[in-house]
Amino acid sequence: MEVSPSDDAVGPFHATEMLVAFHARYPKIDIAVSVGNSNAVLRNLLEFQSEVAVLAFVENDERLWFSQYSQDAIVAFGRRDHPLFDPHRTGIRIAELHEQPMVAREHGSNTRRASDAAMAQANVQPRIVMEIGSREAVREAVASGVGFGFVSSAEYIADERIRSLPIVDAEIFNYAHIVCRRDRLQSRLISAFLDVTRTLRSA
Repeated sequence: MEVSPSDDAVGPFHATEMLVAFHARYPKIDIAVSVGNSNAVLRNLLEFQSEVAVLAFVENDERLWFSQYSQDAIVAFGRRDHPLFDPHRTGIRIAELHEQPMVAREHGSNTRRASDAAMAQANVQPRIVMEIGSREAVREAVASGVGFGFVSSAEYIADERIRSLPIVDAEIFNYAHIVCRRDRLQSRLISAFLDVTRTLRSA
């Protein structure tokens, strides 16, 4: 079985928990994992190079079946000595991010897409000083004091140098969707995988 998570849309957290749970139930089935951008992941799926994909954003396509697996809040994070991330604060209003130096994910990242949409709706324009295509590199730049960043709460890694806070007046989310070809939906392998993910969601 081959599962293809998208590296620019869904981080390893949810894809890994699916794979671990599937392996626990079906230890004799070998699993291959390939990671790529969302376009490459969808191409592999449609060309029968993989069985299942995990994506944050799925456009309507009659060839595809998909189901939302998770919804995780996107939070802002910054270095602990940044005024907006003072230890006494419990949240940030989105307007406070206006003209603040920001370390942004690359265009195409779902975190970037969702946070840009929320800030545009609020007429907030941060000052983007860096654009980086890696969560880890964004975290290191933020920890160095370059500016604030956004990250999915499910993928935030605690670090003594930084602090995360929710945006209290805007709903910003990352999603994970399980995707397969509609004509492969009744395959025993895919049905087994989907059954495992349904069990995880109901836990």
